[in-house]
Formats: sequence, C-alpha cells, structure tokens
Amino acid sequence: MTFMLLLASIGLTVGCMLILQFTPYTLAQELSELLSHLSIRNQSLTKRIRAVQHPKKLKGWQATVHEAHAILEQTGHSQRFGLLITGSLSLAIIGAMLAILMNNLWLLPVMAGGFALLPFGVSCSALPSTRSGLVVN
Repeated sequence: MTFMLLLASIGLTVGCMLILQFTPYTLAQELSELLSHLSIRNQSLTKRIRAVQHPKKLKGWQATVHEAHAILEQTGHSQRFGLLITGSLSLAIIGAMLAILMNNLWLLPVMAGGFALLPFGVSCSALPSTRSGLVVN
C-alpha cells in the first residue's frame, strides 16, 4: 500500500510538471530564484559587531556545506555548488522514499540525512591534497 501511495504521488508530481510544461531544470531554477529573493532580517549594529569580533565556529552540517563550498571555490568550480545542493536534496528525497518503502519510519531521518550528505562527502574527499591546506573563512 505504501508503495502504491508513493507511486501515486510521483505520478501526480510528474503530471503537474507536464501540464505546466516544466522540466526539472526549470523547476530547480524557479525554486532557487524564489529562495534567493527571501529577505533576511537586518541585525542590530551591536550584533553585527559581535559577530565579526567573535565568530561562531560552524558545526555539523553547516561546517560540511561551508567546507565543500570553500573547496569548490579554491579549485575554480564554484558554479557547481548549486548542482551539489540540488543533488543533495534529491538524494535526501530518495533516502526518505527508501525508508518509507521499508516501512521503517524511525529510519527515515537517518536515511534522508545520510543520503543528503553523500554529495558533500564525495566533493570533500575527491581532493585530499587541498583538504589539508584549506583556508575556510
């Protein structure tokens, strides 16, 4: 039954994209354009000064994403960062689908998170010589 619901949702999504004449590429472009125009709330001057004087060390997923972005910038492939993020999102969805297909909802966040981090692990381990000399701001 779960497989049938998953198949129905995929069919509905594909059908809507066909009716709207969207390709996956244009859908990704529209989503990235929509997300880039979200306004970020302005911080007070004291918070901005404190952030510059005492920057917080990035941890977890943020550190991984920032490190991958820094590696791509240093190797001259910074235009591929969007592709890396899109691949990460699609792999997270695939991981979530696999967990649902296995009827194990406890495994859902683990599979989605693990699959989402796969592209970043590949991009960071692809260049081991630059990893030691990495300058991350």
